Amino acid sequence: MEELPFILSLCLNIVIQLVLIYAIRMRVMRGTMIGESAKNRFTIISILLSFIVAVFGYYGVSTIFELFGVKIFHGHAGIALVLPFLINVVIGFLSASLGRYAICWKSIG
Repeated sequence: MEELPFILSLCLNIVIQLVLIYAIRMRVMRGTMIGESAKNRFTIISILLSFIVAVFGYYGVSTIFELFGVKIFHGHAGIALVLPFLINVVIGFLSASLGRYAICWKSIG
């Protein structure tokens, strides 16, 4: 049960990144955004959202669990307080780099 807030914060970050990719991709497909400016905006928004989820995601989920009486063990010397932050930031940077390709993807056919 202790790893559930960690998993939920990671899933929250991934879902937010996928929704952001989809939303900006649809704007490019409709022609309301140009590819290069869409990629630049996506990169900035993606990294900012990953930092926000990294800071508040794990802490928010674990606080909600503790409010309902579920004891959360944060690991030896609080390592679980640092690890979700680092992993969420890495997911944000990976999403920013992969999303730049997905936004302007043109199918071969």
